[in-house]
Amino acid sequence: MSANRLQLLTIFVTLVEAGSVAAAAQKLERSASTVRRTMAALEQQLAVALILRPSRKLKLTPAGERYFEDCRRILNRLAYAEETVSKNLDPERGRQDGRGAKAPDEQ
Repeated sequence: MSANRLQLLTIFVTLVEAGSVAAAAQKLERSASTVRRTMAALEQQLAVALILRPSRKLKLTPAGERYFEDCRRILNRLAYAEETVSKNLDPERGRQDGRGAKAPDEQ
């Protein structure tokens, strides 16, 4: 996965979790126009609408809902992988003490 694609996923997930372009932009420390342009580029790349427009409140299309869940799962697994390797944990057995941190999608 390219760094650019990872950035697109991160912006999309942050936008959905934040609930608005303005809140996502603030959280990401980017401009609202950058977030909007990024979303437009992602939708164009996927050839599918992810967000319903116009809408005062952020609403996802059915495809957007599915993509959001998949993206969130991917980002959670990536965070888990990074944590696991940085703490020298065995992902098959969980934490070294055997009490077992499972991967986010295995819980």
